Amino acid sequence: MYDAVAITKLVSDSRLDLDKTMADYFPELVGRIENAERITLRMKVQHRSGIPNLTDTPNFWINPPENSEEALERVLDLPADFEPGAKYAYSNTNYLLISELIEEVTGYSKFQYIKESILIPLALRNTFGSIHEVDVDEVMSG
Repeated sequence: MYDAVAITKLVSDSRLDLDKTMADYFPELVGRIENAERITLRMKVQHRSGIPNLTDTPNFWINPPENSEEALERVLDLPADFEPGAKYAYSNTNYLLISELIEEVTGYSKFQYIKESILIPLALRNTFGSIHEVDVDEVMSG
């Protein structure tokens, strides 16, 4: 949810365009992700890209990737699940790529952008990027 709001804010600020393609934002993935020239940012946000879901790849949960590069590597060169825009299918790969795009455009971590542009302005003090950031005593005291 926060990633989609972050994308919306970046589009509103004219820093991203929902109708630009993966080829525009990730030219290095052309030929590695099927239909990269036709998959728009809008399709990724709406899970209508056809990009395979990285968590559905063999042994994902048995031998999880160490980082986002390894996670993405698991779907590179795989056939698309469907033609871009033709269907809906949840794909974590869409939001992995969205996270990468947010960080590329802002120049810092996705969660830092979300914190500065969404959480702080809305006074959402108990929303965290990781469970490791939670100080339970502080959250409970208010």
